[in-house]
Amino acid sequence: MAGLEVAAFVALAVAAAWLVWPAADAKLRTVTGLALAAALVALLVRSTGKRAPVSPIAVVREPAHAVGSGACRACHPSEFASWHRSFHRTMTQVATPATVLGPWQGVKLEVEGRNIELWRKGDELWARLPDPDLVAAAIVAQSPTPNAAAPLVERRVLLATGSHHHQVYWVGGERGNELRLLPIAYLIAEGRYVARRDAFLQPPDAPAHAVRWNSNCIMCHATRGEPALDETRDVFASNAVELGIACEACHGPGGAHVEKQRNPLARLVTHLRAAADSSIVNPARLSAERASAVCGQCHAYFVPRDEDRFWKTGFSDYSPGDALARTRVLLTPAATTPPDAAADPAAATAPGMGGASVEATTDSLFWGDGTIRVGGRELNGLERSACYERGHGKQRISCLSCHSLHASEPNDQLRRESVDTSCRRCHAAEARRPAEHTHHAAGSAGSSCVGCHMPFTSYALFTAIRSHRIDSPSALATATSGRPNACNLCHLDRTLGWTARTLAVWYGTQTQASLGSVEAAQLEEDTPRALVELLAGDAATRVVLAAAFGRAEARAATNGVWQARALAELLDDPYAAVRKVACDALHGTPEFGDIPCDFTAPPAERRAARAAALTRFAQAFGERAQRLSNDDPLSLDARMDALLRRRRERATTISE
Repeated sequence: MAGLEVAAFVALAVAAAWLVWPAADAKLRTVTGLALAAALVALLVRSTGKRAPVSPIAVVREPAHAVGSGACRACHPSEFASWHRSFHRTMTQVATPATVLGPWQGVKLEVEGRNIELWRKGDELWARLPDPDLVAAAIVAQSPTPNAAAPLVERRVLLATGSHHHQVYWVGGERGNELRLLPIAYLIAEGRYVARRDAFLQPPDAPAHAVRWNSNCIMCHATRGEPALDETRDVFASNAVELGIACEACHGPGGAHVEKQRNPLARLVTHLRAAADSSIVNPARLSAERASAVCGQCHAYFVPRDEDRFWKTGFSDYSPGDALARTRVLLTPAATTPPDAAADPAAATAPGMGGASVEATTDSLFWGDGTIRVGGRELNGLERSACYERGHGKQRISCLSCHSLHASEPNDQLRRESVDTSCRRCHAAEARRPAEHTHHAAGSAGSSCVGCHMPFTSYALFTAIRSHRIDSPSALATATSGRPNACNLCHLDRTLGWTARTLAVWYGTQTQASLGSVEAAQLEEDTPRALVELLAGDAATRVVLAAAFGRAEARAATNGVWQARALAELLDDPYAAVRKVACDALHGTPEFGDIPCDFTAPPAERRAARAAALTRFAQAFGERAQRLSNDDPLSLDARMDALLRRRRERATTISE
C-alpha cells in the first residue's frame, strides 16, 4: 500500500502544478511534468518493495489449464481466507526470512560429526554443508559414512517444506533444478534444530537416504507437480502449478471455470440454480469414494501405477473427481513389492515412499491384521473400515464426514461440529442411549465414538495419531495382530484378559477363539497390557504406547503411580523418536516436569537422565510404588526386567 500512496501523492502534485502554472510557462510545464512522471515511475518501482522471491521449481499453469489460487480470491473470499491460513498452503514455500521459521543468522550445528553453518546475505539464506551431491553419490555407493569425506560447500537455501510441526530446507543439486535436503530439521514447538535422522522413527544404524524434493516430495507438497526428469541428459526441469497444496489440488484446474464465470450473468445463473458447475470440481458433491480420493492423493500410502510416466509427469494425469486407481497402487501387506527404481538410482528410494523403500518394511507399515500404522496415510485405514466398505450413498463415510478445510481450524481440520455427529447419522440407536452403549460417563473420553473406535495406533511427527480404520475394540484382535486396542490404551493398568472379559460382559463378544498357544497366553498374562507393549514391543509399538502414557485421560483412568517408572526405561531407548515421546510423556507428570531428558543427547547423558528419573520416582512415591498393586507377588523391577528381555528388537522404520 505504501507504493500506491506515494504514487497517488506524486500524481496529485503533477496535476496541481499543471493547473496553477500560467500558460506562458507551457514549455517549462511540459519539461517539469515529464520529470515528475519519471520520478513517479521510479518511486513506484522502489516503493512496491523488492522483487518477489523466485521459485526454483518452475510455476507452469497454461498446459494444465490452471490459474493459481489468486484467481479464486475475488469470487470466493472466505474460502480463500480459510485456505490461506491453513498448513496446506505453507507446506512448501520459497525460502525467505519470512517463511523460514528457524533462526538463520550465525547458526552453527554439528550433525553426524560434520559442521553446518547457516547465515544470511541480505534476504538470501545460505548454508555451508558437506557437498550434498557427493553425499548422495556416496549413499548410492552404500558408503557407511557417506558425508565423512565430502568437502564443505556453500549453497543458497531455495525451498522450505513444513510449517506446522517440522520444517526442512532444500538447496540446489547438480542436475537441473534438482533440490537436495539439508540434513537438519527444525522442530517448531521446541524451537530447535535436530539432525534429520533424529526427527523420524528409524533404527540408529539405518543407512542414510539421498532425499530429493523432485521425487520424494513433489507429488504431495506441491499442486500438480511434475518431476520432469530428462533421462537422456539426466537432469530435472521440475514444475508445478503452485507450491504447497492450493485450490486446484482439490478442485481441479480452474481455467475453464474462471473463463465461464467472467460473465456476470453466468455467475447469477449458477447461484440461482444452486447446481453443480461442471467447469470446476466441488469435492462435497462427489461420491464418498471420489471425495476421499481427493484427500487420498496425498494422505495414502501408494506407489505409481506407471513409474516411467511418473518420472516425467508425476501424477498430473489425476484430477479431482477421478479414481485414484488410474494413477496409483494403494499399498496393502500383499502389495508391498518394491517398484523398479532403476530409472533413478541416485534417489536411493521409491517414489511415494517418503524417503524409504517399500522393501522389507511391511511390518513397519502395517500391523499384523493389515491396518496401516503410519500417520498421514489415512485412506489406507479408511478403506478397511466397515463404515466405508459397507456404507452406501449418504451412509457411506468419507474424509469429508469429519474434515473440512474451509469450516475448521487449521490444526487437524476437523469440522466445528462434534466429530461424533457423523457417527450418529447412521448409528442412531446407539446415539439415543450413549451411556448404555459405551458404559462410560457422558462427556468422558470413553463415551466418545472416536475414543473407542479410532484409537491412537498410528505414528507420525513425534506423536500417536488416530487410526482411520474404524472398528470395535477387541482383545482377541490385539492378541493375534499386535495392534493395541482402545481399552488398554486408556486403562494402562489393566491386562488383556480383563479387556476380553469386560467386552464379553458388555457386548457379548467372545472371550476365547481359535487362538494359538502364544496368543492364548496373552489373555492369561497378569501384567498390564500397556506395560507389555511399552517395554516389549517393537519401536513403533513402544512409541505409540509412550504417547498413550502421556495422555491425561489415560492417567485419569489408571490406578497406581508406576507409569513414570516405566517411561524412565525409554529415556535411553535405541530409537531417538521413542526417547522424545517418552520424555514428553514423563514431563507431563507433575513430579517429573524438570527431568533433563534430551532425546538427542549422547548415551552417557541419556543414562544419567534415566537414573535421575528413577531417583525422583523413589523419592516421590517410596515403597508403595514398588509393585503394580499391593497384592502383586512380583516387584515392579522384576516385571520390567522380564519384559525388557522379551523386547522385539527387529528394525522398524515409520516412513512418514
